Amino acid sequence: YQNTFCLKLTLGLNVSDIASNGLGVLSACNELICPRQTPPTITANVLTGLKSTCVIKVPSASLTAYQAATNWSTHASKMVGV
Repeated sequence: YQNTFCLKLTLGLNVSDIASNGLGVLSACNELICPRQTPPTITANVLTGLKSTCVIKVPSASLTAYQAATNWSTHASKMVGV
């Protein structure tokens, strides 16, 4: 939480949920990589403060699922499939 220096963050494959404010204020992050096929469960404030130009990379086959997932959908425009 409040990591203002992290430029790139990769979540582990086994991360299935992220607690409140777990990734809050990643204000310098340019790239958030989420390799898990199923979107982790997150609360509404997990990605609060995420840099507006941060690219969220998710598996191509799961892009639609991430874009529609509760609380991930707020950041759908930042997502790309890889």
